[in-house]
Amino acid sequence: MVWQVIITHDGKYVLASNRGEDSIVVYRVLYPSGHLALASTHPAGGSFPRGMALVPGTYTLMVEGQSTGNLAVFSLSMEGVLAFTGQNVTGLPTPTAIAFAPSGSDSLHKVDPRVLDSNHMMSQVRI
Repeated sequence: MVWQVIITHDGKYVLASNRGEDSIVVYRVLYPSGHLALASTHPAGGSFPRGMALVPGTYTLMVEGQSTGNLAVFSLSMEGVLAFTGQNVTGLPTPTAIAFAPSGSDSLHKVDPRVLDSNHMMSQVRI
């Protein structure tokens, strides 16, 4: 079951979380038609991927495993292939969404990820 669909900041890729297979599917957007072509499929890094988000302006993807209580970080290549970065935050209580908040004085370029859990509690995550 697809839970969330996001588009890269440059409109080149569409990513979808698949809760039934615990995977992330990457589609390349074909121009000018706008049709989608499968680029890659990758394990989500956790069970029951729910929330996912791209760090603003980048190809860095964060994916929450709702059942495993984790946040896994991936990089998306220019060819549309996801690679696990090795960054994985565990011990999150049923994460459901990811948001980004400005960090420090250079708020246009630095963001801190925040995770919303099923109890609507927001917590900052250090990656």
